[in-house]
Amino acid sequence: MSLDNVQVSALVTAEAAAGLSARLTGSGSFEGTGASLAEVISSLAGEGNFSLADLSLDRLNPGVYPALAGLQDVLNIDAEALDILIDQSLGQGPFTASKANGAFAIAGGTLRLANLIIEGSGARLAGGIDFALSSLGLNGSFVLTPFSYVDPSGLIENDAARIVARLSGTFLAPVVELDTTELIAAIQVRANELEVDRLEALRIEDEERQRAAAAERNRLIEEQRRKAAEEAAARAAAEEAARQALEQQQGTGTTPPVETPETQAPTTPTVPLNLGFQPGVNNSPTGPVNLLFR
Repeated sequence: MSLDNVQVSALVTAEAAAGLSARLTGSGSFEGTGASLAEVISSLAGEGNFSLADLSLDRLNPGVYPALAGLQDVLNIDAEALDILIDQSLGQGPFTASKANGAFAIAGGTLRLANLIIEGSGARLAGGIDFALSSLGLNGSFVLTPFSYVDPSGLIENDAARIVARLSGTFLAPVVELDTTELIAAIQVRANELEVDRLEALRIEDEERQRAAAAERNRLIEEQRRKAAEEAAARAAAEEAARQALEQQQGTGTTPPVETPETQAPTTPTVPLNLGFQPGVNNSPTGPVNLLFR
């Protein structure tokens, strides 16, 4: 059995094809035995491979990751609000991939598609599904994670940002449920880690500022001490120089000259000297002298 470039919508019901678009190419071989069709189907065994081109899946928008990365103050957003935001963002566009290749195996009437990895634009789908041929029942899951995406804020980590799409129902009426529990938990844990890192960075920055301020204060104190020491040394040097100059002056015995008054030479009178006795000086009395002794 083989298919070549067939639209998936031509192989399933409109309900099953809702939100799904792709072109399918594949082949497979299988066999079974039994007394009835049900027995044949339940005993089917075989294998095959396939490829999908221009795949598009609604409500798996990879833009959910940049949208979450742009959230502010995530620590103050509760889980319920985050779930609403994620659901709204997922519905704003499809997951698309230019191609995807896979293989399947049939055993015991069940087709198993395992380890299917589809690398799309901005995200990756990985998972598998079991298809019970007798009941057309579906059971499987796929995990959506970022692909070739780097969050500059560090909030979205590719391995932890998992959105699980669980597939159930039947081939004619599939049911898809999205589980964002893991993604929300990862975001909350990572937001807490980033906040701790931010506070630690602030603490280190504050310590650096304090160390720089203390170093500057110590530098200024040391500068003041140095200037004071230089001024004291200059004063001591000046005093020592003055002392040495004084000692040198005293050691040579030189004293400043002392001025003495000049001795005047005797002068010769220019007129004759009168050596005669003046009246009343040493003249003998002319009358009697009364000498009275007591």
